[in-house]
Amino acid sequence: MTEVHFDAFPAGDGVLARSSDENLTAMADRLDELLRLLEDGVVPPGRAKWWRTPAADVLLRRMFPVSDEFWAGHRESLTDPGPAKRVRARIDEPTPWLIGFDEVEDWLIAFGLMRALYLTGRAATTSGAQAFNHVPECLVVALQPSSATGWPAG
Repeated sequence: MTEVHFDAFPAGDGVLARSSDENLTAMADRLDELLRLLEDGVVPPGRAKWWRTPAADVLLRRMFPVSDEFWAGHRESLTDPGPAKRVRARIDEPTPWLIGFDEVEDWLIAFGLMRALYLTGRAATTSGAQAFNHVPECLVVALQPSSATGWPAG
């Protein structure tokens, strides 16, 4: 029997989600690296381009390549470690989890931040992008099953 990578299903008060132990370990490691960057300015290992590791503020700007005006107005919310902290705490709990409707937003934000962080490096791959897209996709489909087809319901 194959171990579940990550699955989510509609539940009365939110989303019921489960994950394999291997996936939990990988998520915890990536969330820890993201939190070190957001809270302490520590750039994760392997982020060097052309033999130089970027400074934390440079890496954050690469994660969010937007205009200076947008960055100035949204930097605080884009770099808030709160959602990543809450998701990190949750994955330490045994699965399955009942992820409440309000908590799903934290998961979407945290995985969006991890995707932005890990797709700015020289080792960015399509499979890497898919790894960070899978969890949010499962959660969105569990909340709105009609979104699975990409077509409006009806």
